[in-house]
Amino acid sequence: ARGPRDPVVVFGGAAVFRVFLPMARRLYWTQVQAHVPGDVRLPAFAPGEWREIERTWHDADARHAFPLLFLVLERTT
Repeated sequence: ARGPRDPVVVFGGAAVFRVFLPMARRLYWTQVQAHVPGDVRLPAFAPGEWREIERTWHDADARHAFPLLFLVLERTT
């Protein structure tokens, strides 16, 4: 059984992100360093409402065609 503080992981599409972003307390955000087709994007949000608590850079390699930046953000408001 889930408790009231158990984390919930939400994966897009864009419409799903729009619904759940206002309720999020923490974001695990992968920024792929490439222009790729698709419509799954994190909606705009107020950067001042979040603080960065982790940043990890990954170069392109055998598993990842493009470099990426992984951020963990926590809501401040």
